[in-house]
Parts: sequence; C-alpha cells; structure tokens
Amino acid sequence: MLYTEDTYEVVNQPYFGYLRGRYSKDQLIEISRFGEENGIEVVPCIQTLAHLNCIFRHEKYRQINDIDDILLVDDDRTYALIDDMFSSLEKEFISRRVHIGCDEAHMLGLGKFKDIHGFEDRSDIFIRHLNKVKEIAIKHGFKPMIWSDMFFRLVSGGEYYDLNAKISKEKIKKVPQDVSLVYWDYYHPDRETYEAMINIHKQINPNDLYFAGGVWTWNGFAPLLSHGETNTLAGISTSIDNGIKNIIMTAWGDNGAECSIFSSLTTIFYAKEVANGITDINQIKQDFHNILGLNYDDFKLLELPNYLTSKAKGRDHLLINPCKYLLFNDPLQGYFDCKSNYKDEKLFEEHAIKLKQAGQRNKEYAYLFDYLSSLCHLLALKATLGAHIRESYKANDKKALSTYLPLIDETIIRLDEFSKHCRNRWLKENNRSGLEVQQIRLGGLRERLIETKTVLKEYLDGEVSSISELEEEILPIDENKDEPIYFNMYNENATVNDL
Repeated sequence: MLYTEDTYEVVNQPYFGYLRGRYSKDQLIEISRFGEENGIEVVPCIQTLAHLNCIFRHEKYRQINDIDDILLVDDDRTYALIDDMFSSLEKEFISRRVHIGCDEAHMLGLGKFKDIHGFEDRSDIFIRHLNKVKEIAIKHGFKPMIWSDMFFRLVSGGEYYDLNAKISKEKIKKVPQDVSLVYWDYYHPDRETYEAMINIHKQINPNDLYFAGGVWTWNGFAPLLSHGETNTLAGISTSIDNGIKNIIMTAWGDNGAECSIFSSLTTIFYAKEVANGITDINQIKQDFHNILGLNYDDFKLLELPNYLTSKAKGRDHLLINPCKYLLFNDPLQGYFDCKSNYKDEKLFEEHAIKLKQAGQRNKEYAYLFDYLSSLCHLLALKATLGAHIRESYKANDKKALSTYLPLIDETIIRLDEFSKHCRNRWLKENNRSGLEVQQIRLGGLRERLIETKTVLKEYLDGEVSSISELEEEILPIDENKDEPIYFNMYNENATVNDL
C-alpha cells in the first residue's frame, strides 16, 4: 500500500503536490508494474477529506478548505478535485482496490462549512461525504476502504479507542456497506482492547474488515522496535483469531520522516511471522537470518538511541524518543534540560560504538547504522551540553564555563558529520524533496551552537554582564520531572517561541 497525501501527479491539478517531490505518472506505473511482476499488489492509499494541509497554501485550494487540513464537504469543486484524483489513479495502478483515507478530520464541519450551512450533525456530514467519494471511486472502477476512526470520534468526544462507543442503528444504516473499514491501532499491548474494538467494527460493517498495526518509524531518528513488537503481537494475533484476513503494517513518517523505513525490518518481519502463527522469538530470529540473510539482534540495535540510563515508568516505558528532543533542545533556552541525564553521556558513546560495529557486519545497510551511530556520537556531547553550561553559569564558575567553548566546537564538528550521514541516508531512500527540512533543522541547531559560544565568550570577556536565557530557572515539563518522554514536534522542541 503506497500512502500519498498530495505527493502524486493529478490530472488537471498542477498545484497538487507542486514542489513536494510528488510521484510522476510514469513512476507510479513503474511501481505498480514492478509489484505485479513480483507478486505484490500495490494499492493506492490517498486522502479525500483531511491530511491535505499542504495544498491549502495555494490560492486555488483555499476556496475548498473547510478548516485546518480538511476539504470543504458538499462543494462541487471538492468533488471535481477528487474525481481528478481517481482519473489519475485509474491510469497508474493495476490494483482496483483503493484506500480513501478520511481519518483524523477532527474539526470537520466547524469552519467554512459551518459558515455556509450552519451547524449540522457531523456524523451526517461525514457519512454523506463518504458516500459521494465512494460513488466516484466506483465510477473509476475501484473498491474503496477507509480508516475507521471518524465513526468513533464523532460520537465519543474525539476519542477513537472508546470501548463503550455507542453508534446508533440509525447512523449505521447510513454507512455504505461496500466500503471496507480499516481499524488502525498501534498503541495497545492487550488483547482485550483489540477484541472490543473489532466487535464494534463488525457492528458498523462486518464486510471485508482490515486491521492496521504500526512499526513505529514516526518518532524521530530511531524506531521504537520493542514497543512495536509488543503491540504487534497483541493486535495481529487477536485480529486473526477474530477472522480478519487483511493485515496492514504502517510505517509513517510524522514530523520530518527522520527515521528510515529500513530500520523497521525486524518489526515488519515479526508481524509476518506472527500472522503465520510463529511467536517464538528464537525461531523468528532464525527465519530472519534464513530469509533475509541479516542478523535480527543487530537490527534491533537501531532502537538504541532512544533507550538510555533513565527509564520511563508504567505501561508506556517503551514509548519514548529522547534522541530527538535532546538533539533539538536549544543549548541556551534549555526547555528539555530537565529531561537530560549526565549518566547518558557515556551510554550514548557506547551506543555509537555498537551501532558502528553492527554496520560493519551488515555492509548493505552500513549507511543506516552509521547514520544512527553518528547521532549517538553527537548526543554524547549535545544531550547534556546546555544543562552543564547552565549549571556552571548558576554557580558563577567562569573557569568551568570556559571549558565548554572547545566542547561547543567539537559538538559542531560532530553535528556536521551527522548532517552528512543524514543527507546520505535521505538520498539513498527518498526523492530529494524533504531533504531541505532536515537541513533547515540541523542548520538551525548549528547556528544556535555558534550563538551559544559567541555569547559565552562575550560573558567571559566582560562584554555582557549576564546571559538572559541562563538566568531562567528550568521548570519540569511534566509531573514525571526527569523521566524520559515522547515528544515529536520539532517546532515546539527547538523553541518555546513561535516558529
């Protein structure tokens, strides 16, 4: 299943995917044919309601923007655009299945739609739109499926995994039974949640139900492999026990696509094994080696940048991504300084060595291990740099502060090395578009490190009497104080100010 938002060419729509590295018509035809030649059905997965924020920067599409990233329902221009989408897909894909998206349209009907039509039951808006998109899909020869969350959110105060969700029989009667539901769940380690959710799905539409798990590639630079395996076991085994034959594993790229899809090979393979009834980890590791010629334990090391000395507690102890928020934590503002741990400096360096050695054993993927090894080598200095500087500043220890000037230089050298690996990894796996996001972020961090050195020198030389950012007391981000967390929004990571 190939996921696109506005990243594919659409007939009559030159601004759709403009400057976004969109797939060309010829590329999609090539991908579809290559899949068929290798026994793989490549299914298009598009968006026909929400997740289209990038098109709304163009004047042409602002007229059909309800609110946020959502299309304006009941507007002829919206359905003309969707018809053009299907006209393109029809010529590019061999598969006659299509995923039409429609997930996470949280504010549906509350923007321009409300201004035009007044408030209307949002479930009715959603189902009406779904029926219109379905008819367009069928007209072009496709059988549609849809992410199922909006059926729940619209009756449960925005919640998806509401095990007590009550969807009225009247509403269910309006749901088209020839649109398959895709129940997506990446979060739960217990069979009970999956059982309950599957039962509710069957009440809405029991026909051709799908389950979608996740390989957890959307949390920054490194995957959350152990977290993914735990939830994959529960999700897939429960789905199969409940008669679901269609299983999808998703590999999203939220907030920059910094994580390589190939770093999730173990979780993807683990899901395949579980689907085939194999749950013994030693057998899975052996099959991984026999089929792929790779070492399972080596590839599990790719999650190391997120697992440190300090551990989060409770059910979500594996759901953390410090390698991202500690990297982009500003060295002067230090919003995430409360989450840094001096003990992790040595551990990051140990991780760097392990990853480098694993890359030497897996030459085809050495670039991937080198990418995360260089990140850990950088974080061995960067993760705690700001906290050390603030501590010395508060102690009025100028001698200690002076020792951080060469350390900042070394941090910049390591950042430059990581940036090279980042570029190499990106261009091996992706179109060029999107690389600028990585370079803008890393370049911004580099500039802030330079500024940190500059203002420290000014302070040490007596040119300024204080450094305002370091005068601030760092407050805990949450009630867990120094425990690691999950935080994956770069713009709120790099600064507390608007970015």
